[in-house]
Amino acid sequence: MLKRHSAVVTRRKYSAESYLLRSYNQEMPPGGRQPQNPGRAHNCSIIDAGRATSAAPTYFKSKRIVALETEDDGPLKFIDGGIGFNDPSWELLEDARIREGNMNCVKLVLSLGTGYKPRLRDEIRSVWGRNQLSNRVRQGQQVREAATSTYGIQRQMQTWRDASPGRTYAKWTGGERVGGLPLDEFKSRRFREMRRWVARYMEEAAVRRELHTIATMLVVRRRERFRDRDRWERYSLCTRIPCPLSECLATNPGMFSRRREAREHVQGTHPGIFTNPVQLIDNIEAVPPQVRRGPW
Repeated sequence: MLKRHSAVVTRRKYSAESYLLRSYNQEMPPGGRQPQNPGRAHNCSIIDAGRATSAAPTYFKSKRIVALETEDDGPLKFIDGGIGFNDPSWELLEDARIREGNMNCVKLVLSLGTGYKPRLRDEIRSVWGRNQLSNRVRQGQQVREAATSTYGIQRQMQTWRDASPGRTYAKWTGGERVGGLPLDEFKSRRFREMRRWVARYMEEAAVRRELHTIATMLVVRRRERFRDRDRWERYSLCTRIPCPLSECLATNPGMFSRRREAREHVQGTHPGIFTNPVQLIDNIEAVPPQVRRGPW
């Protein structure tokens, strides 16, 4: 089962390829499609990752993450992942498939967009008419659509959803009015209008049906996790269970994700040392997560 991981899609400056900042290791698998920039988890803060994926050219400077740099790489500067990867759903789904070995490791993909805007082709035709497009306008249209369009990704995700029963995919955009808002007009006075536009969008019948389906899936999944108290403690609190022997804590297997794993460790590695190892592990205090720079 795919564990809880985080990844952010961005791009290195002057590169056309996507770059994934991950909170997990992504190894190079033998054969098949290779992952983007494989390697160990990225030791950077969530703030750095957020700025890297939102550094829109002409609006913000590229984001340099010094913590990730090596002597071989040189300066690592990133720009907005939306340039060419405005909807990163497929990039992240492929990364999960490569890590887990199959496409069925993901059952639900929910894409939360930032608005929907008609294609530039339709906008231009509505102003000048279909037969009056100049070559220059056509070229500009193609460049802009290629950089920011999400239509192709949406079709890919729908194909993935329809290929196997049990898969769910939904894309909530927020509507045309949100998508038509220029970035330089994103000011505090616009927040009330945006909330009203999104609220109207979420009241649409098709969106409400998807909302009910997805909410039901998530609630059922959460109840399944809660039934396994051992797993729920780890999932909800991110705690770890220590081995009661201090000598063992100095080694790699001295901390465990679940109490069941700690019990099996004590019974198998330290037999006869504790009178009641089951009760001991059940009552031992869990270790909370350490607050550190990364992975987030």
